[in-house]
Amino acid sequence: MDIKKINKTIKLLKRCYNQPILFQILHNNLSFLIQNEYNFPFHLYPDMFSKILIASTSTQAYVNLDNKILAFLKDSRESVKYSVITRYKVKIILYYLINQPYDMFSKFICFEIINNYGNIPDLGYLVAHYIRKYALSNFFEVKLKKAMPIEYVDLYLQKNMGDSVDFKAEILPLCAIYSLKGISLGNFKFDYNLRSIILLESVTFYAKFTENVSDIKRVLPSNDNFVRFFKIFLNRNKPQNREIRDGDSTSLKELDYRTLMVYDNLLFKSLKEEFVLVDDKREYLNKLKEVVDELEKSFKEFATT
Repeated sequence: MDIKKINKTIKLLKRCYNQPILFQILHNNLSFLIQNEYNFPFHLYPDMFSKILIASTSTQAYVNLDNKILAFLKDSRESVKYSVITRYKVKIILYYLINQPYDMFSKFICFEIINNYGNIPDLGYLVAHYIRKYALSNFFEVKLKKAMPIEYVDLYLQKNMGDSVDFKAEILPLCAIYSLKGISLGNFKFDYNLRSIILLESVTFYAKFTENVSDIKRVLPSNDNFVRFFKIFLNRNKPQNREIRDGDSTSLKELDYRTLMVYDNLLFKSLKEEFVLVDDKREYLNKLKEVVDELEKSFKEFATT
């Protein structure tokens, strides 16, 4: 772990309050520098926001700052409306809250954010992400020690329903569970991009878990190309052909939808962690090798068909 590089990155991050792209690049770099540090030396960083920045990049480098965060949020209810610096600090707090372990969920912080920060410019999507993480945890087999009260989600949906289709896509899964009426995705224009994938994922989740079929019909986009792109999404494991128009001529371009998907590599991390814990490491490696050999055999059979 390179403390000098970490310190330099933190100093730069504190100056990025008006540079969101640069912030994301530096935040990713900080995450890379910290990686899987279980016993991070937080005592070297006396100020709260340095600690929050560090903890927001890794679930391993964790420190409980809930009391200080709650006090800051209560003190910043008014200043966040006009202060870019305050909004930036709340943004960092939301990164931290989204990244923290599930069992550290705080009802007090959640209620404060719903009541006073959900409709603040530049923070809406992060707040939605934060609410979704805990409100939908049961669907991903995560059991919370302190579950998010249903009343919190109802209050959030009532206070923060905007006209943006992108924002509606963020909160649509919540609407399936908490039966918010009147939401519609309108005339969204689908294309081969990340926005469309996010919307299609949300629609799929909504359609799977909502109880009323008429609610599904009301939510669906009204434009003509929804059905075509939804079929492509459902068959996303296969390359798709896209029409390219150039003047009067039309050609087909092969485009693999899978290149827009983010794959989860946590399995490899889990395997490494389990390897450290097992007593008979040789037997563990032999079992892994058997699985890999079987996968390789399956791949060869698939490649020849």
